[in-house]
Amino acid sequence: GADNVTITGNLTIKGITNEVSFPATVRQRGNILVAVANGVKIDRTKFDIKYGSKSFIAGIGDKAIDNEFELNINLVAKK
Repeated sequence: GADNVTITGNLTIKGITNEVSFPATVRQRGNILVAVANGVKIDRTKFDIKYGSKSFIAGIGDKAIDNEFELNINLVAKK
């Protein structure tokens, strides 16, 4: 069966590292562990990616780009 866990680790983008945590489903296949997490939300402004952000550019209106983007993560590890 699958287990629901919280995975915590460091994510580095553009040389800036932040800790991230996200829920994942883990399955074991022999000595291999596979963790899957879909729709993990990351705030790009925490990595100094501010282009088009309404948080940093006044009056940008409907041309703003969301501060969050989503990742689908598949981790494979040997046990």
